[in-house]
Amino acid sequence: MTVQQGALLRPLGVGERIDAGIKLYVRSFRSLAPALLAIAVPVAIIDGVLSAWSATTITSIGHFLVRNPDGTLTFHTSVLYGALGSLVISTVATWVLLIPGKAVAYKAFGDVYLGRPTTWRGVLGAGLRRVGSLLWIDVLVVGALLGASVGCVGVIAALVPLKALGVLLAVPPGLLFVVFLFWWSVSCKGVGPSLMMEDVRGVAAVRRSIALMRGTWWSVFGTVLLSWLLFVIVAEVAIGIVRVVVTIAIPASDVWPHAFVTTLVGQLLQVVIFVPLTCSIATVLTVDMRVRKEGLDLAMLSEGLAAGAPLGAYDFLPKPKMVYDPRQPPPPWPPPPPASPPGGPWPPAG
Repeated sequence: MTVQQGALLRPLGVGERIDAGIKLYVRSFRSLAPALLAIAVPVAIIDGVLSAWSATTITSIGHFLVRNPDGTLTFHTSVLYGALGSLVISTVATWVLLIPGKAVAYKAFGDVYLGRPTTWRGVLGAGLRRVGSLLWIDVLVVGALLGASVGCVGVIAALVPLKALGVLLAVPPGLLFVVFLFWWSVSCKGVGPSLMMEDVRGVAAVRRSIALMRGTWWSVFGTVLLSWLLFVIVAEVAIGIVRVVVTIAIPASDVWPHAFVTTLVGQLLQVVIFVPLTCSIATVLTVDMRVRKEGLDLAMLSEGLAAGAPLGAYDFLPKPKMVYDPRQPPPPWPPPPPASPPGGPWPPAG
């Protein structure tokens, strides 16, 4: 990596991080897309089957209450349990199935930052070897959120007998849970890049991410919020178009094929486009925090970049801008050139 490329590793602003994350994804797409498609196709098929099964189960919710000939109603809880169970199984399976795509994306983006050559077979193999570690880290992160939510619900349930006073006392635990939800979700954005770039696993990866985000949490939160809003808008528009096209081709009354095709196409878009984009933003955030707090400059990256990154490998990073301070005087003009050459006047002609 040249000195000019190393100078691009500098602290970034909120908009610069989002811009760098999108450009990092575009730059890595050629080597990343075949690996993601190898994962996305089986993931989309499995999730499509689960979603179709869940949709057909939920359609039977109309038989939850059955009116008997004598006018009485019969309460069939088995139908409700089946619908809820299908939703839970589909949600958990989708979460687990997305882990390989995230591992491959983190691996590809980390290699770009470290100046390593990336091929789709290389990132696919290396990413799949870390699926177990990334799954365990996600279990820790999600488990902490579930534990906090269960504790909050338990406290509120214990305050229900107090009626009006219980409602008043339930406000602080609810607000505390919301604060913890946002803080924990933002602070753990660096767990995946820390695993792939530094080989930090398990609880150590969570602690590493929290330490990197500490002190700049609001800046990281702004980046995460703006990128989330951007991706949600684009994703909803894309999925809406897919649903319209699928509905025209397959009537919604055909529950199983309609749900299967809709989920299949949606999952392909999610695994190939939207999940890697969130991973690229997380990678840019993690590297930016290391630059800010650990001086991750050319000297510290020299070991990882010993072979030398190709020219233009860091073009996805925004270029440094010249800042003009009106309180400071402008720089002086350079001195004029000498009137005659340094060796003396030219000899007379002839």
